[in-house]
Amino acid sequence: MQGGGRKKSRRWTFIVVPPDSDAPTRRVSIGDRPLRIGIGTTLVCLLVASIWSGANAKDVAVKADRLADEQRAVLRLHDRVTTLHD
Repeated sequence: MQGGGRKKSRRWTFIVVPPDSDAPTRRVSIGDRPLRIGIGTTLVCLLVASIWSGANAKDVAVKADRLADEQRAVLRLHDRVTTLHD
């Protein structure tokens, strides 16, 4: 068995075309494994960010409800003080 039984690593070539027609195009070659690791890391980061923002949104909703309750309580107290003052 030649090569120790390892699979040949595939490479991806990305062509970067600049907006200027005078500038040369660039080729970036990336191996299969680093590309998969980069995509996986990006997906994990997006997942964590979405879970975190969902948890924060729930917390904000709960605090907004509490604030509304407190504002109603302050208005009731204000009405009572006004009634007693008159």
